[in-house]
This record gives sequence, C-alpha cells and structure tokens, in this order.
Amino acid sequence: MGFGSKWLKWIEVCIKTVRFSIPVNGEPVDFFASERGLRQGDPLLPFLFILAMEGFDSMMRIATQNRWIKSFQIGDRIGNGKEISHLLYADDTTILCEPEAEQLNYIRLILILFEAVSGLRVNWGKSSLIAVKEVPQIQGLASILGCKVEKLPTTYLGMPLGNKHKALGIWDGILEKAEKILSRWKAQYLSLGGRVILINSVLDSLPTYVMSLFPIPPIVIKKLDRLRRNFLWKKGKE
Repeated sequence: MGFGSKWLKWIEVCIKTVRFSIPVNGEPVDFFASERGLRQGDPLLPFLFILAMEGFDSMMRIATQNRWIKSFQIGDRIGNGKEISHLLYADDTTILCEPEAEQLNYIRLILILFEAVSGLRVNWGKSSLIAVKEVPQIQGLASILGCKVEKLPTTYLGMPLGNKHKALGIWDGILEKAEKILSRWKAQYLSLGGRVILINSVLDSLPTYVMSLFPIPPIVIKKLDRLRRNFLWKKGKE
C-alpha cells in the first residue's frame, strides 16, 4: 500500500512488544507474548482493520460498478440516491444484494480472492443469509456461500433488526438484562449510596444504545423505573 519502512517498523514494534498476564486461581501468572492478533481494545485494531478491509472494499466497488452485484439504493431515484453494497463495523461485515444465484457466486468469488490476498478467513459458522422479503429459494442461495439462514426479526450488533418501529419486543432483552443484573446485586450487601451509584452508572446506561435508534415506549420506562425502585429501597430506609 506504499507505507514507508519506518512506519511499518513502528507498527511491528507496537504489536510484538505487547505482553499479557492472566489470573490463574486468583493469582496473576508470568507475562507472555501473543502469537497472533491484538489484545482486546487495542487502539491499533480499528486502523489495521480499515487497512485490511481496503482490498475487500475495492473489489466490492468494482463489482457494483460493473453491475455484477446490485446494491441497495436509498433516497430518491433521480440521481440523488445513495447505493450501499456493504457495511463494515469493527470485525463485522454486512453485504447487501438481490436474491440471485449469480450475484451470490460473485460475492463468494470476492471473498475467496480476499482470503487469498489478506490471509483473513470468513467465519461461516457465524455468518447468515437473511432475506428481507419472502424468498422461496433461500436455502439454495445459502448453500452457495455455505452459511446458515436466519429470518427477520433478529439481532445484529446488539440491536434489534427487522422489528416494527414501536414494537415492545424490542425492549424485552433490555428488561431481561436489567433483571439479571439486579438479581446478582441483590445477593450482595450494598449500602443505599452503593445502590444509587450502581443504578446511575450501570442500570441507566443499558437502554442508551437501543434508544439511539428506537424511541422508548412509556410502558418500558415504567417497568425500568419499577425495577430501579424495588432494588433501591429493598431494605427500607437507611
């Protein structure tokens, strides 16, 4: 990609000098080096991911420009729209196309070429083919890629996908998670101040991610408030 030798040396040093230590039976063991990959949360990770996926992005753009893959169009149809063929987020990739065997064969070819060039591998065990509308031949299309079939609604990157905008089912996972967290906290002795801190720092942040896309219904707010009150005042006044 044209990077200088000094820059490459910096990246190599940042990766090879990292050491890890993990607790075994409650005690940290000696530090050891990583054989592959980066540690979780490494600030280099998103930059290296972007560089690694540049080749895939280029191949997808060529495929859409030649109409081998027909992407998803948003906006109007008089030249002001935007075509989206793929989305990259962290280590997750979403490809959008029409349910045609020819297009999926092109996608499979692109992925094979990308694997050969980059050394990365597609995790087909975690990959899914999801149809937006009814597709009778969905199983046959999935066999081209060798992945499983999923149906909408589902969950993608922790966000409900395919649900109705105001469906209460969107918030079931948030309520269940809040109840599990509170059940663990109730087993511990916590002062009133400690319970307030936990509510403000942990419980109140649970729905924030989903709220960035979906408006939270009043009934869900009431349920969350009831959970908060029951946990806060479980031992009466202090």
